Amino acid sequence: MADVATPPAAQATSTNGAAAPKEKQQIVKPDKPDEDKYKEELAKLEKEHTAAQEKLVSACLGVMRAVARP
Repeated sequence: MADVATPPAAQATSTNGAAAPKEKQQIVKPDKPDEDKYKEELAKLEKEHTAAQEKLVSACLGVMRAVARP
């Protein structure tokens, strides 16, 4: 019988069948976020959210009034 080489994928697996890691990944801690920038962006988004809610409520009330009229 001819010798058959083991496929590379089979060599890279451990005994439990999981692929062996090629190299350890470096863990990099994120920089501290800019708190002032965060607060400004949050205030802007809250303002937009409030405006969108008011617009939605206004539209719903308009539909309710139109449906309620005989």
